[in-house]
Amino acid sequence: MVERRVETEPASKREGPQQHERRRHVVPPADPHPILSGIEQEVRLPPGVTGMGAFVSVVCNLSRRISLGEARHFFASLLPDLRRLVEPCLEGRGEQPERWNKAEYLKLVATDLRLTDLAQAESIARAVFRHVEEYLPTSVFEHVMSQLPRELSDMWALPERP
Repeated sequence: MVERRVETEPASKREGPQQHERRRHVVPPADPHPILSGIEQEVRLPPGVTGMGAFVSVVCNLSRRISLGEARHFFASLLPDLRRLVEPCLEGRGEQPERWNKAEYLKLVATDLRLTDLAQAESIARAVFRHVEEYLPTSVFEHVMSQLPRELSDMWALPERP
């Protein structure tokens, strides 16, 4: 399992030179971005975490639970400026998805966002899902859902409004 953290300090301070070089080409989306600002407006994010950090954590961790081919298809359906943020998540992974349940997924998101409360991680994940869903073709949404275990697909497919 690859551990990723959503950091708040500049990449050059927390990464070695090779990692910094690889990430240098990622350009943040236009501000205000409708998906990222929607996430920020809908849910309380931890101090130092932006809508972009929440988006990357939730989407990258979700992509690990679906096949590589489906993850590529999912990412290709995202708006280009958001796609650039998450495509590095696919580097070096195998075709087969990781196997874990909803609680384990929420722990991954919570760890990334430095949360101790899994209910807050779930609220953030649901907010991200809601805003991503608005921009995904129905077929992509359904393909992702079909590869998730029921407890995750229910969270993905039936987003609750606050």
